[in-house]
Amino acid sequence: MAKGTVNKCIFIGRLGDDPKIHQTQNGNVIASFSLATNDIDKDKETISDWHNIKAFGKTAELIQKYVTKGSKLYIECKHKTSKYDDKNGVTRYSSDFIVMQMQFLGGGKETTNSTYQPQQKPVQSYKNQAPQPQFDANNFDDDIPF
Repeated sequence: MAKGTVNKCIFIGRLGDDPKIHQTQNGNVIASFSLATNDIDKDKETISDWHNIKAFGKTAELIQKYVTKGSKLYIECKHKTSKYDDKNGVTRYSSDFIVMQMQFLGGGKETTNSTYQPQQKPVQSYKNQAPQPQFDANNFDDDIPF
């Protein structure tokens, strides 16, 4: 990560269709899917936003095994914009979100509430952080400087 910058997005949403699974020539698995997030406008109408999500390796394998249309996921990802030329030579841009961490919230092939964090990138899970010291009234030091 470049010093002083952040590229992190968090979504809780549902899949609009079954994930598309691809395999590269060297055997790496890629999962691609659309995730819907909803909002309510001032007229109390539901507005859905669709996000193009991609996962790689072990994460993609877990998605292939457990995730289907309608599955609810919590995803932490980074935003990636790709530039390419289409078949007519016109420059196009694609906006994707790359999964860094996810949690199954149920509704897929199997209902599960587990967190998976891929090994490719060092992303710290909230559950894996060092425990915070607990206040102990019997061991209270009254030398507070204010």
